[in-house]
Amino acid sequence: MPTVSIIEDHPEVSKWIQSQFLNHKNWNVNGCFSSAESAFNGIVNLTMDLIILDVGLPKMSGIDALPKLKTLKPKAKILIYTVFEDEETILKAITQGCHGYWIKDLTRGLKFVDECEQLIEGGASLTPKVARYLMEKISKESVLQTVDLILSKRENEVLNMIAVGFKIADIADELDISSHTIRHTLERIYQKLNVSSKQEAILKGNRLGIIQKPDGF
Repeated sequence: MPTVSIIEDHPEVSKWIQSQFLNHKNWNVNGCFSSAESAFNGIVNLTMDLIILDVGLPKMSGIDALPKLKTLKPKAKILIYTVFEDEETILKAITQGCHGYWIKDLTRGLKFVDECEQLIEGGASLTPKVARYLMEKISKESVLQTVDLILSKRENEVLNMIAVGFKIADIADELDISSHTIRHTLERIYQKLNVSSKQEAILKGNRLGIIQKPDGF
């Protein structure tokens, strides 16, 4: 059962995040902290698969805390969950090694936890707005260096299978998930790549060098 620790100084937001995981039978909350400094001391003896980290913390910011958190818990994924959506903060978070960057949205509901599960299973996650920023503002070379942040492992897998001619039903059978989930994954791919069709997604994926033949095919 995966565990999550939360570093968030606003009590209402912290309680909301906790409630999402506590209402989900597959997760445990293992530590809530209101500052980076308290988290450094508190997480040492805790186990966790995911750390949800705010940027605007008192004293040390979440961005500045990233390197030490990664040193203390190298196996944990770190998700930035913040109101900050300026270019400088996004780039700092990515270069410091976060695994995901989401703009705060307290209307996400249980979808929030489902997407966290995808993050720890697939490597990285960006909200579509942040992903589009990377696509539009960073050079091709830099985008290639952060490709795993633009598309999650599952999204990359689905795009590659679409590129070699798989139908949605075929992908669902191959990956043992529902066709509805595949369609939702495609929608996220379109949003992140800023395209509106399979053909456009494949063209952009080829241009960026992220289309590869799936393993075993």
